[in-house]
Amino acid sequence: MESDGANLGIKPERALKTILGGEKHPSKEEQLDPAQMRAEILSSPDEYFGNDGFSYDGSCMWLAKQFLLLLEAGIDGNESTLYNAMIEKCGKKDYGFTGYMVGWANNAARYAIGKPPQPNPAIMIVGGNRKAT
Repeated sequence: MESDGANLGIKPERALKTILGGEKHPSKEEQLDPAQMRAEILSSPDEYFGNDGFSYDGSCMWLAKQFLLLLEAGIDGNESTLYNAMIEKCGKKDYGFTGYMVGWANNAARYAIGKPPQPNPAIMIVGGNRKAT
């Protein structure tokens, strides 16, 4: 897998098992199509309860929901633009997101509405292979 998996409809925990843990590529059964990903994202709660109140996937899905709503409202850009707009909308606090989570949420939201993926800032190319940092 040469991406963060969001553009393949893969949830973040499962994608990391391939990127970091050496598991095989996700099967077709593990992949969500864009409509399924959109529905999954939009089913996330409106309020963020922090890393103690959400699973890793849940935290990423909540952020993807915020990004999706911003993209649908006409705000476009990379993960930094969307993250800053999310802070303005939801308030500044320590959300505890990693770079991978922010990049994955950006790509999940983009995938759900048919936009092409962007590079995840937490994944770099090393000797031709992508590695999470």
